[in-house]
Amino acid sequence: MHIKLLKQKLSSKVLDELKVEDASGSTRKATFKVVDYIESKEAKKIVKEIKEKNPPHSQKTNGVNHSNGILTKTKEDAVKKEHESKEKKTHKKEHEKKSENKEIGKLKKKIEELIKQNKKILEDIKKAKLDKITQSYAKMRPKNAASILSNMKPKDALSILQKLQPKI
Repeated sequence: MHIKLLKQKLSSKVLDELKVEDASGSTRKATFKVVDYIESKEAKKIVKEIKEKNPPHSQKTNGVNHSNGILTKTKEDAVKKEHESKEKKTHKKEHEKKSENKEIGKLKKKIEELIKQNKKILEDIKKAKLDKITQSYAKMRPKNAASILSNMKPKDALSILQKLQPKI
């Protein structure tokens, strides 16, 4: 295998041995994986260019550690801006929620007022109905009124009788 690589002018480093297992007889079977690689001359050239563009230093500038050029001021600013943006969004949502809760409170009060008004209207209707019925019974002969009242629910009959004015 190594001879074939040498004929193609490749280094043995391009192969990564995955596993070796026994084959028939005294032979062994090896499985290799071809690894992506860059020739050493090319690799040295790339490393040199990187070092020229980013010289290593570990001095602090504006309170930011630039060791090996990993963390820069612009990254820190981007993180701060993202954090501020998220805070603003959160604050805005909280404000919207408070406004919605206030609106819900106002609507609840309005509904409660409408319910009170409806109950009062219903009371007035029941009272007016009872007054009309009482007037009808007041015009009837007592014998006819008594026969009808005896067939009613006691509660309804009592309400009518309480409203009737005694005849003198």
